[in-house]
Amino acid sequence: MQISITGSDNGPLPKKKRSFDVPAMIRLRQKDIDTDGQVSEFFWSKVDKTPGLGKWGDCWFWTGGISKQTGYGNCTKIIGKKTTPHRIAYVLVKGPIADGLELNHECEVKRCVNPDHLEPMTHEHNMLFSDTLPGLNAKKTHCPKGHPYNQSNTYRQKNGGRVCKRCRYEKIKAWTANKLANDPDYKEKYLSKKRAYSLEYQRKQRGLNPLQ
Repeated sequence: MQISITGSDNGPLPKKKRSFDVPAMIRLRQKDIDTDGQVSEFFWSKVDKTPGLGKWGDCWFWTGGISKQTGYGNCTKIIGKKTTPHRIAYVLVKGPIADGLELNHECEVKRCVNPDHLEPMTHEHNMLFSDTLPGLNAKKTHCPKGHPYNQSNTYRQKNGGRVCKRCRYEKIKAWTANKLANDPDYKEKYLSKKRAYSLEYQRKQRGLNPLQ
């Protein structure tokens, strides 16, 4: 009465600290569940399907162990391996989870094991829907100063982060004003570059328009 969970053909996955769920590449396959139904029967005996539970009113609550660290259920005593009950429920009802995908709780209830509330997605996508810092930031529509995160007012960094253009401009403007007021050398270089740029711009304008 076991479910085989391995990370590769060479053995189990190395342990990694994660703030939620279990390693994404874990293999949990329907064919690994015993065919006589003993694991399935015992598993569902730990699930409360009472109507009205959860945010949507039709959550299935796991009544077994709950991890204090993550808030997800714990199935260690049932299968002898570390996994979560919502993953087992999904496999039992809908089939295997593709390698590299995690299950996102669309109902936002961690102890829910209703397969209809679970959506397979990549780790990066799952992070955006979670209550972690990246997820919370992704849901913001305005910067801390109230400027909108729209296409015309947003820089996209290489790591995917967003930067408000208006705030960035105001920050550079304030820094420049401070340097001009307190650093004579910087002021001299700044004004020199500004005059050179102005002369170059005027020459280009005269070249484009001979009447000037």
